[in-house]
Amino acid sequence: MLRTCIILLTLVFILQLFGQVAEASEIEVFDVSRGKVVKHIVNTPQVQQEIKNMVYTITGMVSDLKIEPNDGYLVKIPMEPPVMIKNQWMDLYAEELILFLSPTSEPKLLIFSDENRPYFVHFNYDISFLLLDTI
Repeated sequence: MLRTCIILLTLVFILQLFGQVAEASEIEVFDVSRGKVVKHIVNTPQVQQEIKNMVYTITGMVSDLKIEPNDGYLVKIPMEPPVMIKNQWMDLYAEELILFLSPTSEPKLLIFSDENRPYFVHFNYDISFLLLDTI
């Protein structure tokens, strides 16, 4: 019970990190060390397709529950329309994703279902389409 409460509080904290209101169609890149959104990316149909391709490469659930990063970037990606994800770990419509990018670990993905249930997963996909190297 305590563990669930800590996880939920951490998720609320992460969502509050994106306090700036952006248009629904924008992807926001949050710099953890600077504590602010540093880039907005237009959420084009091509980007949406790349994200759909990315979620099809989910390789498993993240076992450690440390989801509050100390460095790197969080990339908040609204899915318009929600994307169906069905695999051995989940069967849901995802409305929002948060990509965790850290220089000290592999990228991870936090998926929010249409019921706002979080799924923290590993994936195997080239994310260069987001052009994050231009930050």
